Amino acid sequence: MRRPASAPIFDWNTACPRHRGRCSPWPSWPAPAASAACCSCCWAAGLSWVDGLRVGTHDTARGRRSRLRPHLHGAQCVECPAPAAHSGLPVAGPGGAGRSVGSVRPCRLRHHRLPRWGDRATDGPDHPCRADPRPTGRPPHHRGDSDRPRTARPHSLVACGTARVARARAPCARSRAATPRPHGAARALPRQGGDVRPVLGLPLRPRGCGYGGLGTGPRRPGVGVRDLGYCAVLVCGGALRRPGAKGAASREVAMRAVVMAGGLGSRLRPLTTSLPKPLLPVVGRPMLAHILRLAREHGVTDATITVQHLASVIRAYLGDGSDLGLSLDYATEHRPLGTAGGVREAARDFADDFLVLSGDAVTDIDLSALMAVHRDSGALITLCLARRSDPREFGVVDVDDDGRVRRFLEKPAWGEVFTDAVSTGIYAVSPAAVRLIPSADAQDWSADVLPRLLADGRHVGAYVSGGYWEDVGDIAAYRRVQVDVLERKVDLDIPGVERFPGVWVGDGVSIDPGSVIAGPAFIGAHSALEEGSSVLAHSVIGANSVIRRGATIERSVLLDGVYAGIDTSMRGCVVGRSVEIGSGTSIGEGAVIADECSLEQEVDVTPGSLIYPGKTIEAGTIVHGAVVWDAQGHRHRVTAGGISGTVSVDVTPDTAVRLASALASTLPKGSAIAVGRDHSRMARAYAGLLSGAFTAAGLDVRDHRVVPTPVLRHDVARHSSAGVMVRATPGRPEHLDIVILDELGRDIGESDARRVERIYERREFRRPFPGEVGDLLLPEHALDDYAATLRAKISLEGVSSANLTVVVDASGGSSSLVLPTVLAGVDVDLVMLGGRIEVARATPSEDDRVTGLRLLAERVVATGASMGLSIDSTGERLAIVDELGQVLDDDRALLVVLDLVAAESGHGHVLLPVTASRVAERVCAFHGIDVTRVPLAQTFRSTHDDGTEVLLRSDGQGGFSVGGLGGQRDAVATAVALLGLVARTQLTLSAIDARIPRTVSVRHGVPTPWAAKGAVMRAVHERAGGRDVDLTDGVRVVEADGSWCLMIPDAHEPLTRVWIEAPTYARAMQVGEEWSRLIDETSASEGRP
Repeated sequence: MRRPASAPIFDWNTACPRHRGRCSPWPSWPAPAASAACCSCCWAAGLSWVDGLRVGTHDTARGRRSRLRPHLHGAQCVECPAPAAHSGLPVAGPGGAGRSVGSVRPCRLRHHRLPRWGDRATDGPDHPCRADPRPTGRPPHHRGDSDRPRTARPHSLVACGTARVARARAPCARSRAATPRPHGAARALPRQGGDVRPVLGLPLRPRGCGYGGLGTGPRRPGVGVRDLGYCAVLVCGGALRRPGAKGAASREVAMRAVVMAGGLGSRLRPLTTSLPKPLLPVVGRPMLAHILRLAREHGVTDATITVQHLASVIRAYLGDGSDLGLSLDYATEHRPLGTAGGVREAARDFADDFLVLSGDAVTDIDLSALMAVHRDSGALITLCLARRSDPREFGVVDVDDDGRVRRFLEKPAWGEVFTDAVSTGIYAVSPAAVRLIPSADAQDWSADVLPRLLADGRHVGAYVSGGYWEDVGDIAAYRRVQVDVLERKVDLDIPGVERFPGVWVGDGVSIDPGSVIAGPAFIGAHSALEEGSSVLAHSVIGANSVIRRGATIERSVLLDGVYAGIDTSMRGCVVGRSVEIGSGTSIGEGAVIADECSLEQEVDVTPGSLIYPGKTIEAGTIVHGAVVWDAQGHRHRVTAGGISGTVSVDVTPDTAVRLASALASTLPKGSAIAVGRDHSRMARAYAGLLSGAFTAAGLDVRDHRVVPTPVLRHDVARHSSAGVMVRATPGRPEHLDIVILDELGRDIGESDARRVERIYERREFRRPFPGEVGDLLLPEHALDDYAATLRAKISLEGVSSANLTVVVDASGGSSSLVLPTVLAGVDVDLVMLGGRIEVARATPSEDDRVTGLRLLAERVVATGASMGLSIDSTGERLAIVDELGQVLDDDRALLVVLDLVAAESGHGHVLLPVTASRVAERVCAFHGIDVTRVPLAQTFRSTHDDGTEVLLRSDGQGGFSVGGLGGQRDAVATAVALLGLVARTQLTLSAIDARIPRTVSVRHGVPTPWAAKGAVMRAVHERAGGRDVDLTDGVRVVEADGSWCLMIPDAHEPLTRVWIEAPTYARAMQVGEEWSRLIDETSASEGRP
């Protein structure tokens, strides 16, 4: 016979109760083990025996034990007062209650039944039923029962290794045969977690009955010990720990505890400014939760938390304690009562000894041993002591050979130190000691109570613990305990799995294979590590954090919800909850960033600096010391054009709803607003939020869904009072733009942006009445109207006869749907690359863009096409490839389009930014066209002085606007116009490019702290001397040979943008080096104190 996988261990020293040793054991069973025996016959019959007591059945067909169902609680029927009526052991096996084995027989009374789990023990002369006099609703061992005569306890239900005493049931009629529903501790089990289950109930052994070295009385036959493998063992109804578990072997009475959690935590600021000190997490779990879990493991069932500072936050986190398997209540200190005064108020009515614990310490001290020493010694208070090499910051304690405290001195100088034993702030306290604490004023254990008790000759005991204990008093200690937990110097439960040696990972963590993790380290639940990120030794990362590529975390503690941008560096620092750290930011050793701060790009937080909650540190700032009251700089949330930022960091659902409410408050009720988006999933989600907020604010929404930006601008100018375009930032898939359009379809200007931002920040939103909620409309002909406008405004004469072939790459955006519609009926061969919308790719990265242009050039050459056109995912920027496969850079593309437009018009003017090549003046002069230079930000908003229409606008970065189409960037309209211009010119693009003079253009950015930008521009202006200077936008210095250098402070980043144009590359490098060196020198002298 094959042995089932879950067969119990056979004890060679114990015979089978059924067959009295006449059958053979399993030959392949493990080595002998105490107290468990069964033979092959019994196992095959479906019976399980434990030292002569049959405790349940197992499933022999499946070869494993089924869920344990204890069928009896002893040799006595639960409802029959006569034990003699049941000679032998009653069995309720697979055959039911009427079956007997050997001399075993069931009770003959029909209304009697064999015990089931949940039944109560029967003891004493009042059997069969006895009522519990305790009022209903009170927990076991309620303090109101302290003066009640103690009666025989009912049987125990083992839960997490702790005996939960079930309350005896009320009297019942003998005729009741149904099994009662579990109540008392059994009913409470579902709230104690999935690791809790009832195991086995047996009658409580009489006092003095010992077994297995746990008592002194004689062994009671028929009651045994059983290790069930996944929970506690049971001895005579009492719970035993599994080998190696924490806590004492058995507990006669459940303990209570008072946990002090009312401290201000002033030495841990700025972390404790917005978070109570006991709730500061240590490796993924608050210190207070660690302490409560330790207390529960040592038999504490009820705890009182003393709270004062941010008390509501602690209550909200812990609740009633059911998640921890405890019953919690709170004692609020409305005025400072001191460490002992708070305990006095919390434990005023306690009748039994209890524990006093500190909620802001990390420890694994054996609390059961502490309480045992306290009860054995009869002391009023027993201090738990620990050894410290430097005891000056603690209370030193002198103890005699009998364990009594002789002397106590708080925070001694070196000359006063007489021992290395210090008080941990953990005590076992008797109720009599509580009554000795004066109630008149604040009382502290170390300063008031203990010295007074010793002076009065009271018995104060001591227990020297060998466990770990650390008082988390300052930032250094807070970091130190994290390291100790990771190195397993303290026995704390880490909330995660050890995925790699020394690396604990929570649920739902995403770790890119290209990231680097060096243990010991902890990564909290639902965090993400991108490729190229590094989490080095002794680092702790909280839940829901994001570590971007190139970021390095070393010996640092990051709380929940931290966003670490690209190429950030954190070494030996502490970062609070929901902190946003911009790209390139560095945080030094010992620095602390409190909750909900925002550090923009290239911020340098020097070692030891402190930033208090809610501060915004502008890009390029160098932080020294403490930032307490004001943020260093302020970035406007709403800028010209709308808002932009990283999804779920800078741009959140709350941001979108607030922005929509603010914008709606600037528009008349009942007006229409157009909403469009690109094809990405994140744009779809945020566009839905905006539409809902607009309708709730009383606006009618024209929902265009997926639409190119030029089409939406066209519709806004004709049918709406404003518009919003939601799209991924070109080249940055993780960023989102919410572009706000005015009534003409243009990006809103600075003044309108300031008005929206004021409402946004102040939350002064308009509140419409329920009957004023707007409608949601779905425009049907927006694309057709746009195509009709293009065909009416742009001449396509000669295109059909030019036999043109055009290769178009729409970058996976919705423009792939527009161009074929516009060119319908025109005889042109249109080759679309990737002509479908790619939902999975929000926008191509810069590397993808370069690769796409190379593939486009190859396809142009392969097909013999006249040109290649690349339209970005927004539909607003255009890149051009000539028929030879040469990609025209932005400057050359501008000059080619300008030459074609100017040659055909012969008169008029164009608007160009100051950053564009000065060759444009030579091209326009040749064709008799005027050039007007404007600031870069005003290229698509400025109008000509005489109000006449502008032939062409371009920002020199791929954005074009041809005349008569609203003056906004439109790559589709520019592509259509270019087809007509090339067809009528009858020249190839390469020929047009060859006739335009060439220069070398270089552009780059020089890092410049925000504080130094003004000084940099002053230094540039002064250095120019007698050279020509143009101040239209920034400072443009013109050299004698026509070379020029333009320097503009960046509005959003700590940079100075530099544009250079020269006849040769060598000359361009020479000019650029001169001015870049000046910027660096000025930044070094002005940017740092």
